[in-house]
Amino acid sequence: MSKFSLYALVILLDMLVKGVVLSFPMLAMPNMIALNIFFFIVLLHANYHALSIKEGIVVFLLGVALDFFYATPLFVNAVSLMIVVGCSHYIKSYLNDSKFERVIFIFIVLFLREVLMYMILLVTGQTLYHPVTWFTQRTFFVLLFNIPWMILSVWLFEKYQHVETKTQKRRRQQEKLFNFR
Repeated sequence: MSKFSLYALVILLDMLVKGVVLSFPMLAMPNMIALNIFFFIVLLHANYHALSIKEGIVVFLLGVALDFFYATPLFVNAVSLMIVVGCSHYIKSYLNDSKFERVIFIFIVLFLREVLMYMILLVTGQTLYHPVTWFTQRTFFVLLFNIPWMILSVWLFEKYQHVETKTQKRRRQQEKLFNFR
């Protein structure tokens, strides 16, 4: 599975979750609460891909797609996604590869994204919320309600890495067999 098809699958899954949450009144939270799988993309980039110009362009285009699909102001997700992916490459060097540390890593990345989103929206004049209001009424609930998604994304990423490892091993074995003949 290519990473681009994985990104498309994550965005479709995110839109499906938002559709289900908004269609049931009992599940509908205030409109400000973001339930998205953004951090799975960041986790995938930070742990699996090198930080390069090509990956930066892919992340920027993915952010523009998120801006378009979620009707947020243009370039808010794109800029925050690029900055968060860059910072996450720096943060990941201090963490091991355990599941617990991956969840903590995602928690930090999601908090960093919320801070960046607030700063971008405040600078562009899109929000008038006081920082305390933003963090108590949005960021706290975003972090709280995304904990199950964080755990699910760590599990999915582990499965994705396992499949990629098997594919690479199979490819190396085929190359050895081809070179042996």
